[in-house]
Amino acid sequence: MAEERPITEQDVFIKARLMSEGVRIKDVQMPSMEELTRATAALPERLDYDDVEGIWRTYAQTASLWERTSRQAAGLKFHFDGCGIKVMVMPNEYSRLQLTRQGDRVTVTDGDEILVTGYVPASLSWAEGSLSNGLPMRTFLPVVSAEIVTVAFSLSCANYVSGKDACRYCNLFANPLSKRMLKLPDHVLRSWASYQAEALKVAVDAGWRGMISLSAGALPPADRHLYLERMEIVLSEVRAALGDEAYQQQKIFFNYYPPEDFAEMHRWKALGVTGTSIDLEVMDPKYFAAICPGKNSYKPHAYWMEAQEASVEVFGPYLNTTGCLVVGIEPMEALVEGVEERISKGVMPFPLTYYSAPGSAYWGFRPPNADWFVEASRRIADSFVKSPGFLQCLAQSAGGSLVGDGAALSKHSNAMTLVFDEVLRRFQQMFAPAAPLSDVA
Repeated sequence: MAEERPITEQDVFIKARLMSEGVRIKDVQMPSMEELTRATAALPERLDYDDVEGIWRTYAQTASLWERTSRQAAGLKFHFDGCGIKVMVMPNEYSRLQLTRQGDRVTVTDGDEILVTGYVPASLSWAEGSLSNGLPMRTFLPVVSAEIVTVAFSLSCANYVSGKDACRYCNLFANPLSKRMLKLPDHVLRSWASYQAEALKVAVDAGWRGMISLSAGALPPADRHLYLERMEIVLSEVRAALGDEAYQQQKIFFNYYPPEDFAEMHRWKALGVTGTSIDLEVMDPKYFAAICPGKNSYKPHAYWMEAQEASVEVFGPYLNTTGCLVVGIEPMEALVEGVEERISKGVMPFPLTYYSAPGSAYWGFRPPNADWFVEASRRIADSFVKSPGFLQCLAQSAGGSLVGDGAALSKHSNAMTLVFDEVLRRFQQMFAPAAPLSDVA
């Protein structure tokens, strides 16, 4: 469905309300972690690494169960009618907002008032198929959208498994089987990588042209030095499946811990990596230590920022050097000041709005209110639009100029962020065609 009008301030505020308050969705209830635990109690304590296909069958079963649970908790992604803003709404049985869905049509009401209408985008048909081993493609590409596919070189996170070291908002490795997959032997990882590569080839052959996020959960401290070897295993399988020409056309972003030696980034580049997403999560070093204790015990917040600056030197600024932030879990002043400082160094922070994720330590915590999110997004947007370097990068990605429809930026829009919707709104306003004199009179 085509975008018919520019984004308005009211659109941004409505999205903020949806993300802050959640919605009541008919026939959707928040999942019970106890139910998930009972359903997976029969999982083997130890995996039989001599039966690799058996591991994937078991993983597919638990991944399917966890995906259904997560989908319920994550609610629904839809696009606003008219302006095309994307939003992910979370179910909240106590919200005053009610979501009704009929087919691909969505209506959100506040009492008797229609707050917004929209549509659910068509699913990616190629992602619903099976691979050569008969298992669902989504088993091996668990994070997939038109914009991004995650290719993993570790299926567990030592921080999450430890409990005490986990990032407090994170549930990415809450699949119960992941706790038993802390360190996969190389032959098992190669098998996993081959199926990921097979699935990725299906996507590319179907015309998918998004970004590949080369990612992983934290390896155990004693094995952390093996990360490069393991990413090489995965990328070699991807290259073999796609072929050299198609492989060289991919946008591959490294999304993991910064290395002990920044010079290793040149090795990443030689392997085909085109950019980085080294995630700071928060901008206040004290909150980093409290919210991401495992990351902080590896290296302090300042080191992660130095790694981003090293990435600017190797891969280039802004669109090639990013890093996610979780907006809504630290004081606004630290967040806003930190983002401005990062932009001044050529880093493009990617602010994702906090939501309460099942299986995380913060499960049940509510986000800030809509006014807080809107103010934070406006102040962060100020830093982006006044940065000549950022605007120049956008212009280059758009073929030399910024155009009124904001095409260079709209592809970086995300259902979990407000900031780029606000930046795009301003661009649309700046580049809007002048009204005819008859309309002005």
